[in-house]
Amino acid sequence: MRKIILGLCCLLVLTACEKGQLKSENNYENPTIAELPMADISGYRNLKANPLVKKGSLRLVLDIYQEGGAMVFYVGMSSCVNCLEFFPVLLEVATEYNIPVVYVDARLEPHPETNPDYFEFLQVFSDFLDVDEEGNKDIFMPYTVFAKDGKVLAYYIGGAENYDPIADGPMSEKQIKSVKKDLYKGFDKVGK
Repeated sequence: MRKIILGLCCLLVLTACEKGQLKSENNYENPTIAELPMADISGYRNLKANPLVKKGSLRLVLDIYQEGGAMVFYVGMSSCVNCLEFFPVLLEVATEYNIPVVYVDARLEPHPETNPDYFEFLQVFSDFLDVDEEGNKDIFMPYTVFAKDGKVLAYYIGGAENYDPIADGPMSEKQIKSVKKDLYKGFDKVGK
C-alpha cells in the first residue's frame, strides 16, 4: 500500500512539474525589452514591484512593433477601476509564462491632443481598437496587445465580459478564469 501511495505521489509531482514547465518554456526573446527598467506599479493595490513589468511609452511600443520585436504591451492606469481588476490577472499569467509586459501608464503620456505618438499609435493599431460614441477609434483601458514580427497576434480590450467593476465589485473566480483563458491564447502565440 505504501508503494502505491508513494508511486502516486511521485506521479503527481512529476505531472505538476511537467505542466509548470510547459508555459515557462517558450521561444520568447526580446533583448530591448529585457533591458528596460521596471515600471512603477505601486498604485495597483496588493501588487509588489515585479521585474516582468517594464516601463514603456506609446513611442517605445511603436518602435518595438515597427522593428518586428516580440512583445506584450498593456495600456492602463491605477486610477482605472477596470485596470485594477484586470492587471493583476495579466501579471499572474505573464509570470506563468515568464514573458515581460511593457506597461504604458496612461497617466504619464502627454495629453492625446498634443501627443503625436498617440495619433501614430491610433493609425498603426487602428484595426485593433474600439470606437467611441462619436465613431472615432480610441484606446479603451485596459488594453493589451500581443505582437511579434510586426503583426498583432491577439489583443484584449477591457476586463471580463459583461463586467462592470463599479456595479459588480471584484471579479468572480469564473470571470478571472475566463480572462485567463483569453490571455493564455495571447501568451501562447507570442511565446512560439
